[in-house]
Amino acid sequence: RSNIWFEQASISYCIILIVLNALTYFYKRAIVHRAERFIRRTTLVVRYLIKRKDVNPIFVIAAPRTGSYLLLDYLSSHPEVYSLGEVINPDIVRGIRTKFVSKKEVIFHIKTSLNTSKRKYGVVKLISEQMEIHKLSVDDIKNSFPDTKFIILYRESLLRQYISDELSKKIGIWKLDKNKNKEKWDESLITFKINSNEFEQFCKSTKQFY
Repeated sequence: RSNIWFEQASISYCIILIVLNALTYFYKRAIVHRAERFIRRTTLVVRYLIKRKDVNPIFVIAAPRTGSYLLLDYLSSHPEVYSLGEVINPDIVRGIRTKFVSKKEVIFHIKTSLNTSKRKYGVVKLISEQMEIHKLSVDDIKNSFPDTKFIILYRESLLRQYISDELSKKIGIWKLDKNKNKEKWDESLITFKINSNEFEQFCKSTKQFY
């Protein structure tokens, strides 16, 4: 009995250690991410205050899984266009946090990000979910950037868009690169069921956004 108790205690101890190590890893990762974002943000503001560039903004407004990555690649191939990506995405270093930040701060962050463009035109991608979090509208962008140009991107088939979104969530890949992620992109190995209620809600929210 004592041996069984010892084995069970050892297994429990190992499980606790694994959980604690995982929590420590993610906690440290979050701190590093915040520190990097703070440094990046400070650098953008300093650059903006010291020297403002004459950049013509182009905003790509899109819902997830509409081909925005591909569109940005096409635009960036032009010698006068520079892609800045998702500058308000909270999950990346050059993004902005979602809590305790005003709409005015978000607009200023976009301005400072555009100031880093290396070419005449700076392209910023705004995803529907990110805009909704900050309650940012197209009119807000127009008022802050009067001379801007807009590209409103949508996908004709909402079913294909929904499937693409579910696939990306399942495999954790959002930008298509089959060469780097060949195993994960083996579509024959990916299966899931479509929830009719979730799909209906997806259609409603997507249409409402546009």
